[in-house]
Amino acid sequence: MPVLLGWGDPGVAVTAVLQLGSIVAVIAYFRKDLRQLGLGLLRGLRQGNLNAPETRLGLAVAVGTVPILAAGLTIRLFFYEAYGASVLRSLAGIGVVSMVMAALLALAERVGRRRHGLWQVSVTAEWLLGLAQMLALVPGVSRSGSTLTAALLMGWLVRGLGGHP
Repeated sequence: MPVLLGWGDPGVAVTAVLQLGSIVAVIAYFRKDLRQLGLGLLRGLRQGNLNAPETRLGLAVAVGTVPILAAGLTIRLFFYEAYGASVLRSLAGIGVVSMVMAALLALAERVGRRRHGLWQVSVTAEWLLGLAQMLALVPGVSRSGSTLTAALLMGWLVRGLGGHP
């Protein structure tokens, strides 16, 4: 929006602050689910029961977070200056990337088989979702959009923590 209004690119720092706001909102909204997940993970680890749904899901979420953290840290430490001025941050670049991601999500919506539930999550599947989330480091790619696209292509039927057998 700032570019359209002639204000110029607000920069990576503003984008980071906006992302932080989104993270706080998500944590606040899902605090009960996150608490249940965290307690289930701790209980499963303490009891040595890695097959409990909450334990598997908690481990998978932790593993799925690693790729985007590693990629973000790498960009920050080694490519920050180039990334901030990247053609990917241009209005045209963001527009093209957004359209490509919308097309991929539409394709995933049509071809996704929706056979796997959240309670069937595996560390491998979550690692792949974590890799898909790395795409969100490209301006114009939504983290939730890339995650949903990958999940649908992998055949997931997304539901809440409840509903597992």
